[in-house]
This record gives sequence, C-alpha cells and structure tokens, in this order.
Amino acid sequence: MKKIIAFFALLFLTTNVQAMTATEHVQQVADEILQKVITPTETLQTRQKEFKNIFYKYANTRKMIKYTLGTYAKQIDEPTLKRFEDAALESLVVTWTDRFTKYAGKQFKYKKEVAEKDVFVYSAMGIPNSDSDIEIIWRVNTNKQGEMKIVDIIAEGVSMIQSYREDYTNFLRQNNGDFEALIKKLNSNAQK
Repeated sequence: MKKIIAFFALLFLTTNVQAMTATEHVQQVADEILQKVITPTETLQTRQKEFKNIFYKYANTRKMIKYTLGTYAKQIDEPTLKRFEDAALESLVVTWTDRFTKYAGKQFKYKKEVAEKDVFVYSAMGIPNSDSDIEIIWRVNTNKQGEMKIVDIIAEGVSMIQSYREDYTNFLRQNNGDFEALIKKLNSNAQK
C-alpha cells in the first residue's frame, strides 16, 4: 500500500512540474550573463570567473570543443583533449568577457523558438551607441542526461563554434596537426 501511495505521489509531483522551454533556458543564461558578466562594477577577473562558471553550467562544452577540432578530434588522446578544452575555454572566456562589457545596460529581446533537430532561440540585443539591434540565435539541444545545453551562438549569421572550428583546423593544418602548439597559442591568448 505504501508503495502505491508513493508511486501516485511521485506521479502527481512529476506531472505538475513544468519542463523549461529552450527560450526560458536561454533567458536564464542571458540573465546570468547580464547580471554577473556585463556588470561594470565587478573586476575583470571576477567577471571572467563568473562567465566561466556560467559557460560550464549551461553549455555542452565537450560537444562544442570536439566540433571545433573537426576531423582532428579523432586524432587527439583524452588527456590532450582535456588540456585543449581547458585552454580553449580560458581563451574564449577572456575574449568574450571583454566583448560583453560593451553591452552594459542592454537587454535581450526574445523573438521566437524554432524546433528542428536542435532548438533555435531567436533573440536580439541593442548595439552599443546605435539604435539598431544585433540578431543572436542560441542553438540548444538536450544532452544524454536530459539537460538542455547551449551548443552554439550565432550572431548576425556567424556561428561561434564554426568560426572557432575554422581557426583551429587551419592552425592545425598549417602546423602539421601539432596540438601542443595550438594549446600553447590558446594559453597565450588567455594571458592577454
């Protein structure tokens, strides 16, 4: 009898919990970025730390990192991949935290959500010193654990991970697939 009551209680609780939509997920991410990263009152180091935490929490970092390596992803061992992931994310955090600062006082406007294989959330944000908006598309998918994760951000038609993929694969092609050289370059970029 206790098992039956527990089952129905669990069923009742799970049916009353609303699943978060991709747009709500993106809004949560964007709100955290606006509050913790774009805030000009915090030090740059604090904002970088906050952005890194947000990125790890809401993005499918491993999927993104493997994609950026293209066919080279098959040639890298796990310890090197982890060091590459750390270096790439540190470089990304430094670059984007600085860029986000220009958007202080701006808000995201959400337009629509389009479900395909992944879900694309269309939004816009005001361009600094302009009356125009920049279109930002957030690509969201569900990972193996059932969690929604951001896998790409497309600004004005330019995919963030596609851009990184072109940069990284070109570098590897020009440097005979030398992952250590790429990791060193990314670490150097993160120190700037």
